[in-house]
Amino acid sequence: MLSKLKVVYARVSSDQQNLDMQLEAAKPFIKDYHPDEIIYLSDDGVSATKKKLEERPKMQELLELIRNEQVDTLIVYQRDRLARDFYEYLEIILLIYTYKVNVIFTATGHLPFNHDLESGMFSEGVFGMLSQIEGMNIANRTGDAFQKAPHSIFGYIVERNSNSKTYTVNPEYKAIIKQLYKDCLSVKNSKDLIELLLRYKSIIKRKETDVFNILIRPFYAGYVEVNGNYERLSHVPAIITLDQFKEIQEKLKELAPNLNLGTLKDDKMPPIVPRCHKCKEPLVTNSYLKTDILKCKKHKKVSIHRELLDSLIDEVMTDIIKNTDLNQIEEKTLATLKKLQSTIVNKKEGIQRKFEQVQMKMLTGLNFAKEKSLVYEMEHTLFALQDEYRKLVENEVKIEKLISEVNQFVNIVIRKLEALPFNEYREIVIKSFIKDAFVHEGYVNFELYYSDFYNSNAG
Repeated sequence: MLSKLKVVYARVSSDQQNLDMQLEAAKPFIKDYHPDEIIYLSDDGVSATKKKLEERPKMQELLELIRNEQVDTLIVYQRDRLARDFYEYLEIILLIYTYKVNVIFTATGHLPFNHDLESGMFSEGVFGMLSQIEGMNIANRTGDAFQKAPHSIFGYIVERNSNSKTYTVNPEYKAIIKQLYKDCLSVKNSKDLIELLLRYKSIIKRKETDVFNILIRPFYAGYVEVNGNYERLSHVPAIITLDQFKEIQEKLKELAPNLNLGTLKDDKMPPIVPRCHKCKEPLVTNSYLKTDILKCKKHKKVSIHRELLDSLIDEVMTDIIKNTDLNQIEEKTLATLKKLQSTIVNKKEGIQRKFEQVQMKMLTGLNFAKEKSLVYEMEHTLFALQDEYRKLVENEVKIEKLISEVNQFVNIVIRKLEALPFNEYREIVIKSFIKDAFVHEGYVNFELYYSDFYNSNAG
């Protein structure tokens, strides 16, 4: 029977990063394996924040090998190399648990993978959530840099040198941008605004969302918004004044009740895409640019206004955060670990009894000179029992360490959740606790992750 593979997976998200560090860290963990047992898979220049799981070719190859039961060990630098999306990480670890793949993280000080399905789905799920939050932090920091110095932006000519970029107003579009702001001031309702966006879409030959972005980016006034304040960009010549920009923002706020500005701005659905309770299919937007109403394609009576859905989601999240029993998380985790500890003790005792029985049989019931093949067979059995016992002792030590650290671990998780700015991380927090939303005629049914820790009768 052929040995299963030991896969070393590595990923870097940009050309400025290097795979060598991750591959070097894997060397101590593969030195005892035959080269034919080892396979290297690297996604070079692939961002897990920007690219979905199916868009990462080597990750797809890894998952296919696992599904085909060809992998017994996965060696990776740390969790965020696998995924920075909460749901993608859950998808990966579910395969790992299903096909009993041993996972080794090589980064110094990185907490080991929890191979126990019962407790691991929770603890690894939390790590996946925190990994996505860190990914969002990185994306936010990168996004801030691009807001201050974008590679390209409509209305400007961008010249790059080794250390910086210079921006010159494109004379072809300067007058158009100034007129767009002027025309926007005369808009009276959302219908007028949509017509304005469509008209300028034809003029500049871009999408209507690109036109809208011109109206909401302070870059055109030579500023960037940081934490609610405007900072002057000395390297950017202004096309409009900051006062003109602020006036337009006030104008757009007046139209917000009748226009989904968030959808126009980033073209996103709600953080949880609702489903029809009958056919389980996702609800879709009503029509072109009119994204206030989400409807089922098959069952027309199943619909919901996006503002109402957002309001219900926030209401449910408030209730979840208020009524999730964080102490119970600690209690159940400890109970699970102690149950595992008890199981290991019983297994050790069983192995010890088998070992003594084989020893006794060898000493009292065998003729070593005439029954060599049986002697070798029993020796092999003893070695196998010793190896199994050693592994149980190693696991026992790990569990004892986990029991001593679980209180500290849970407190860290609790502090992370309590310190989380909900508005800033609204989407990830919602996706981490709400599994699905099914729209009925007149109400919405929410399915929750970690429902065992939620007291639905409280409040």
